[in-house]
Amino acid sequence: METLLHAILLTAILSLVMNIFLKKFDLPIIIGYIFAGALITQLLQLHESHRHHLFEIAEFGIVFLMFTIGLEFPLEQLRRLKREVFVFGMLQVVVSMGLFSLLAIYMFGLEQKTALVVGGALALSSTAIVLTMLQQSGDIGKPYGRQALGILLFQDLAVIPLLFMVSLFTQEDQSLIVLIGKTLFSGVVAIVIIYLFGKYVLGHYFDIVNKTKSQEIFIESIFLIVLGSAALTYWLGFSYTLGAFFAGMMISETRYKIQVEVNFVPFRDLMLGIFFISVGLQISFDFLLENIMTIVMLMTAVMLVKALLIFAITRPFSKKHVSLKTALTLAQVGEFSFAILELSRMEGLIDPALSQTLIIAVVFSMILTPFMLKHIDSLSRWSEEDTMEAPLQQFDEKIRHHVVVIGYGKLGQHIVHHLKKRGLIYVAIDFHTNLVKDGEEAGNNVKFGDATNRSVLEHLNVKDAAAVIIATHDEQRIPYLLDLLKEYRDHINVVTRVSDFSQESLLELLGSQSYVNENDVVARAMVEKALLSPYKEQRRS
Repeated sequence: METLLHAILLTAILSLVMNIFLKKFDLPIIIGYIFAGALITQLLQLHESHRHHLFEIAEFGIVFLMFTIGLEFPLEQLRRLKREVFVFGMLQVVVSMGLFSLLAIYMFGLEQKTALVVGGALALSSTAIVLTMLQQSGDIGKPYGRQALGILLFQDLAVIPLLFMVSLFTQEDQSLIVLIGKTLFSGVVAIVIIYLFGKYVLGHYFDIVNKTKSQEIFIESIFLIVLGSAALTYWLGFSYTLGAFFAGMMISETRYKIQVEVNFVPFRDLMLGIFFISVGLQISFDFLLENIMTIVMLMTAVMLVKALLIFAITRPFSKKHVSLKTALTLAQVGEFSFAILELSRMEGLIDPALSQTLIIAVVFSMILTPFMLKHIDSLSRWSEEDTMEAPLQQFDEKIRHHVVVIGYGKLGQHIVHHLKKRGLIYVAIDFHTNLVKDGEEAGNNVKFGDATNRSVLEHLNVKDAAAVIIATHDEQRIPYLLDLLKEYRDHINVVTRVSDFSQESLLELLGSQSYVNENDVVARAMVEKALLSPYKEQRRS
């Protein structure tokens, strides 16, 4: 325990220092995490059991990543990925596995069983790195990002039969037909359970949780959904990540999508950091120095062959630069190959020296990937045929020049009514479920979320809005909202309400130039009403 505690402390220090350094040069911080893990292994000589425990914890990073990806893909969007998943994905895995297996047999003299396992491991790409980078850049909504996601989803499905294959090769009494039947049955059961829960239970579940008005309970409820779905698919023989992905898709169909994503992202990023550190733990510097040329040549050959295959598979259906970007994005080997190679080593299918060679080559390909993705536009520019690719409208389109209404109480509802009468584009946000329900039933564009969270404002695309109207009646929240919005006030008109003159001075100190004193406006309107014709006639007489 003491050694592990020291390792965690030293890793935190090293990763923080390295990432601060890398950020100065605008380099991906993923690299800092991986190198920190590699240095820790060398400095502390961590036992294999320590690395195994840390790797198990780190797997939650991929689970949380797939959950947040699922949030961006409602069921309708997934239906549009049929070709990417079941055509591109299946062809990529099958063809890559077959070609790498043949190369392993004829170039390295491996037995057929061992070659098939190696080919299957090398066919997989890195879900963690690719989807993290695509989300950060916003390219996951572009055609090549869509293709990459579809292929990665099929690869996640393929992990299970690949692990079954290792078991079949080591236990002769296993029946392939029985295993396939169990897998298909389990898959149907998992999808049906998660779908029914999402359609008929999930919305009511979050309604009950939201009534507690507790942020802690809300976050805990998200964890329960994610981990419960992941555990269900694992118990039925599939990977944790598929269950988490389906859970995200189900929540994306509810009004709570934005608030769930905002609350969950920090935990995802923390666990992904641990995962990338665990990747670095796979590197043995002594073995690396002894076999550096073999490892580099193997990594280069695998990435080149894989990129050419993916380009050839996607090119008949895509523009040249889209296919090239997809190929470069998925050329590396991924984290699930660690599980396949490690199980094969433990079962005696793969020699330990070959396993270590492959693992380090995989890690090197993962290290290279963030640099490739960061400069993917430059790398693929020569292949552009006409126009640059645009994000898919159905998936990534954001409204612009709209009015953001914060608060959907009585005042917010009147504001929305007048905006609609004028034909203006708007979006309203409120964290009271009953008000959001009322807005949805009235056919208004109302979202659930807490606008005092900066990430919620970013989801509403505030930076491209024409105006923001603060209509909340919680006066304690208004100064905080104005503080959050101050960076946008140079090009966005921020309008808020005050209830008396004492608040006007506060808002002027905060820099708000557009506000309405509701008591003053009501008082003037009442006086005007009082001074109508009967009063004027009395004055004349």
